[in-house]
Amino acid sequence: GLMAEHGMRPDDYLEFVHQIDHSPLEPNHALGAAIEKLPGRKFILTNGTRKHADAIMQRLAIHRHFEGVFDILAAELEPKPSVRTYIRFLERHGVDATKAAMFEDLPHNLVAPHALGMTTVLVVPPDARVILRGGWELQSHRASH
Repeated sequence: GLMAEHGMRPDDYLEFVHQIDHSPLEPNHALGAAIEKLPGRKFILTNGTRKHADAIMQRLAIHRHFEGVFDILAAELEPKPSVRTYIRFLERHGVDATKAAMFEDLPHNLVAPHALGMTTVLVVPPDARVILRGGWELQSHRASH
């Protein structure tokens, strides 16, 4: 929309929206330990930029647990939940979807990975008491995640 209708350059937009103060983030050793226990290769798949993902991983002290970052530029500016983005990710990294798991905090971003055969895990903050359902979410309790 911004590119097609307003001529905005993606690099300018991505640089602007990722001007975020990361200083409130602190190392999360419990998260690092949990990630370390997971078997297999680990990647970040983000609608953000690699620079942004790297900054967050550094602040949380979890960067050493990940082999790489597949960002919005690697996705050819096609964000999750597009199935093509997941296919690009799987192909680029040689990942067999049936042997992979996708951890995500937005339910609608788990639909395509599930359809591709991935195990899907909805990550909910431990202190969350109410989950508000958006119109884009699955309406069935028999959801794929």
